[in-house]
Amino acid sequence: MPDGPELLVLDASVVAKWFINEPDSSVASNLLLEAASGRWLFAVPELLRLELSHIFWKHRGAGYTSRQLQLAFRELERIGAQEVPLAALLPKAVNLAYKADIAVYDGLLRRVGAEPQKLFRDIRSSPDKTDSQILAGSHPCLFQLERPS
Repeated sequence: MPDGPELLVLDASVVAKWFINEPDSSVASNLLLEAASGRWLFAVPELLRLELSHIFWKHRGAGYTSRQLQLAFRELERIGAQEVPLAALLPKAVNLAYKADIAVYDGLLRRVGAEPQKLFRDIRSSPDKTDSQILAGSHPCLFQLERPS
């Protein structure tokens, strides 16, 4: 393990599995256990609460309630998930999406994943990787269990 926790960028498909029983929920739950042991710091897109709200709403027929959603929000705060503002990254994410023929949302996650050192500073302040470097490299700090729908 490195000197300290590593940054892991999570999307809503992962976080939802902490609270809603779905395929791969155990994989997502293991991330929480690893975070508790000091392996991970979590970063999430600032839209995560909106996305999570929609996921809970879609599962309302299975008994998931708005009260449970509020508990999920509190849990995100408790574990210290860092919300990443996306507005500053959007122009670069759009360029990346068009260049790589990927969804803009995926471009945003890749931009966040390529610039983890900036999550705890001003996102616009320091030099970052080029689109080519992002597309050529792996993204160990990105964690998605499925593509958002």
